[in-house]
Amino acid sequence: MPLMRSADWPSLIGASVEIRKNTRTVRVGVVDEAMTDSSVLWLGSDGAQPRASYETAPGYEAWTELKELDRVDRYRFTADRLSRPLDG
Repeated sequence: MPLMRSADWPSLIGASVEIRKNTRTVRVGVVDEAMTDSSVLWLGSDGAQPRASYETAPGYEAWTELKELDRVDRYRFTADRLSRPLDG
């Protein structure tokens, strides 16, 4: 499945993403945390690469696969694990 750019960084928490700047891949990793306003996201440490933050202001973009949820008409940017459903 092709990668798509996501502007909603909080929805990417737990997802595997590709960080790009000026169409070049900077790093690949799993989103550890993100600001609610999508201004900053953090990729978790991975082997020799430490935890790192990326900001939208200098032009970083987050790209990921679009995965289908349980309903055919609903999609979300996510990795293998989905967020728990809300109670109620």
